[in-house]
Amino acid sequence: MEVFNKDGTVGKILGDLVELRRLVGGLKAERKGGVPFPVKSAKDLMSKLRGALDEMNMSILVVGQAITHVPSEKQIIVHVVTTIRIVSSDGTFVESVGSGHGASNDDKAGGKADTYAWKSAVVKALSIPDEDMVDTDDESKPVEVVKKFNFGKGR
Repeated sequence: MEVFNKDGTVGKILGDLVELRRLVGGLKAERKGGVPFPVKSAKDLMSKLRGALDEMNMSILVVGQAITHVPSEKQIIVHVVTTIRIVSSDGTFVESVGSGHGASNDDKAGGKADTYAWKSAVVKALSIPDEDMVDTDDESKPVEVVKKFNFGKGR
């Protein structure tokens, strides 16, 4: 992670990440294609991300990837670990690692794992929330409302 300029000053990347997160906004988790749980669409993420990156003159690069074929007699299973680098216009950057598994009876396992690993790395780097902020892993738990605390006079 290179967040400092060559002269030792803090680079643009830290502030740019906050603005990039604001521009991308949340992602809606939806049930699609027979998947038994809601997922955030990589297509939706890429669409929002592309415009925000262009507006801010930033880029995202895949700088590392490890692909493992998991032995299975029933289907093709692939595990991918992807490292992305989010680069600001001054050259400072942060890196994030995502991991994904894909399973298929045809040649789609690698693509599924690759897409999920990339999406995971981006979502983690930017801390992108669900649009409705619901925990998609456990919909049975009620959403807690956090009360704001007044730090002003008269506490």
